[in-house]
Amino acid sequence: MVTRFERSKINFSCKIYDEFSIENKETGRIEEFYIQDLPPNCYNEAANFMIDYYVKDEIFQKAFNSTIDTMLDFYNFVFKQRVSLGCFVKETSELVGVNALSVKSKGIDTSFKSENERFRTIRECFAFINNHYDVFDHYNVNYFLYAHGLAVKTNYRGRGIALKILKARIPLMDEINVTVTSSLFTSKEAQQAAFNAGFHEDFSMSYKIIEAKFPTTNFSSANCEDYMARKRSIFSIYPHVYHEFVVKEDDKDVEFVIQNLTDEFFESAVPFIVENHARGAVFHRAARTLTDEKGNQKVHAMYENVFKEKNSLICLVKGTNEIAGLNALTIKTRNDFMNPDVSVDPCFRLLNESINFINSAFNVFDHYEVDRVLSAAGLAVDKKYRGKGIATQILKTRALLMKSIDLKVTTSIFSTEGAQKAAASAGYDENYSITYEELQEKFPEMNFSFVYGRSCKVLSMKI
Repeated sequence: MVTRFERSKINFSCKIYDEFSIENKETGRIEEFYIQDLPPNCYNEAANFMIDYYVKDEIFQKAFNSTIDTMLDFYNFVFKQRVSLGCFVKETSELVGVNALSVKSKGIDTSFKSENERFRTIRECFAFINNHYDVFDHYNVNYFLYAHGLAVKTNYRGRGIALKILKARIPLMDEINVTVTSSLFTSKEAQQAAFNAGFHEDFSMSYKIIEAKFPTTNFSSANCEDYMARKRSIFSIYPHVYHEFVVKEDDKDVEFVIQNLTDEFFESAVPFIVENHARGAVFHRAARTLTDEKGNQKVHAMYENVFKEKNSLICLVKGTNEIAGLNALTIKTRNDFMNPDVSVDPCFRLLNESINFINSAFNVFDHYEVDRVLSAAGLAVDKKYRGKGIATQILKTRALLMKSIDLKVTTSIFSTEGAQKAAASAGYDENYSITYEELQEKFPEMNFSFVYGRSCKVLSMKI
């Protein structure tokens, strides 16, 4: 029997789901942000925030001419379920983004009740759309995370903050034990952001159909082709085994499996990739990111955030929890490359600037005519299993992963000859090459003198 979803008040504490830095293009300053559970003492501020930066501009709210007082009551009602997200400036705690969220329970009406006629008409319209597509039945779940609007403060728009908030729903779902999030995205920009965050389109409806059903509405402000209102969902059930293979080890056959990296391995996966990849990786060594405890903590945190996206692959000795290899993977969009990660730490600033320089030299999105790619933050193989082709097997498996998440292209910077050969063996094409002498000249504060190999290369695979 399905019971109404409730998040405990007793043990509730605001958890941070993501931290990131973005350069302010106007001032040149690097600004740091974090996304967390919306604190109860911010509910009133957040409700007014939604009025100012969402309700006044959102297509449905404009079409039905929503009443402000009722919407304030509605958002305060939603926030009390304690699953909404807030994005804050780290230095000042300024609220710059809100995602109003609630958990829908199958067969249980948890909606806000109001006698306001305009509000009731909006709810009838949403019910009309939702009746054409049932999330519970489609994904065979009893609960899903639903959105009532995502807003970003005007002067912070265009920096990828909405995309960060959408992606933060994944660790939030892990925290509250919900496997599906679904939303109605009403504008072209919102739909593109959802697509970039990994959402899949489930259903669409023309605004003309909605206007015919509700003749008093006016959707002329909609900027979507054919006035499309779309429901998109992201489904997170793991793991999936993508590949199995056998290698010889001391005249014995050893079996391996490659699958999604799941939560149970996070604790061991982070130190595994730091010790077996990052500590010896060309760009980390050249930028000296791991020379002190603070740097170690930042690299560990970086991989924790990548793993939380649930796009990474792990290679295990079959039938055991022994990690043989690991590929830290993340979905990158055009916006990510236009607004790359930045850091106030000098070592990480060098790391990011050098990586961004290479990425900007070859535009993977234009070359392959795509908006999203599967990008790597490192591939590691346990020392005792190296030289057995495991890296090549993992690189090949990205193709199977891409099919499951509706991507066409994977791309990486390969900094050593060994990694470049493994990628070529896996069917990757070389897109761009730069010598380490050229990189040293471009980034004199870095030290590439130790590198074995002449060039750093970008290689990609399209399926």
